[in-house]
Amino acid sequence: FHQEYFNSNSYLRNALETSDILVVNGEGTMHHYNGGQSNILFLMHYFRNVLGKPVHLINHSFLPDGTGRPNADFDPIYESIAKTLTSIIPREKVSMEVLTRMGIKTTQGFDCLPRFMDRNKTPRPNKIPKTISVSGGVNMKEKESKDVATAIKPFSNDRDVFFVTGAKHFPAAEDPKVYQWMKEIIPNLIWSEAKSYDEWAHRISSSECFVSGRYHHTICAASNRVPIVCFPSNSPKIDSSCEMFGINPPIKYSEPTFIEKTTNEIDLAINDKLPIVEDST
Repeated sequence: FHQEYFNSNSYLRNALETSDILVVNGEGTMHHYNGGQSNILFLMHYFRNVLGKPVHLINHSFLPDGTGRPNADFDPIYESIAKTLTSIIPREKVSMEVLTRMGIKTTQGFDCLPRFMDRNKTPRPNKIPKTISVSGGVNMKEKESKDVATAIKPFSNDRDVFFVTGAKHFPAAEDPKVYQWMKEIIPNLIWSEAKSYDEWAHRISSSECFVSGRYHHTICAASNRVPIVCFPSNSPKIDSSCEMFGINPPIKYSEPTFIEKTTNEIDLAINDKLPIVEDST
């Protein structure tokens, strides 16, 4: 397998064999095992156990089945590799619990975005009065999008509502659909496509309130002391991060009073009655 793999990826083999250390910034590539994760697991195994060099797995969600629950099919694959690594630093508490359950020594970390913002001196803009920003989310289909928009709509009569999108690479393909679904409910919804990181961070951070189903958008808002009304993502990462931040948990789309609850939290947010993060660094 090694030979066949590297015959198709000779440049990668050369890079590994001429490097002294491998740091894997895992992000969301390690949850919901579906076969694709085998590439990362194999490369970490090869570097650590064949070449005998240090491997550090950082800033990731270690969730073989995507939820943090035990899984007899996927857990052994992850565990066998993870036990050999030099260090493992997951970005949220559920992943930490999975690793602890497996008997793997680890250190609790967090996502790299707050440190990136601090290191790059990302300015914290003044709040722009009468503005609410909203993003899409991987779990936002038509019903969810329209429910979120319905919850925001009462505030759109006297406020600008911006739909935040845009990315340097790989922009969210679902955002135009989510925007159109929301716009059916909020006709004056403003498409705000960031062309740079600074534009993206400024739009989120200058809002009176941020409404989101996206992980890094939520972290950006929290790191800039913006009151957040958020929803679950495709893993427990937002739930776990909110717990670590000490802010309100995501509102589940299945909540029977989802619209009313979301509207109420937005009202609390714009009146500075929601908990915020004082210092994320």
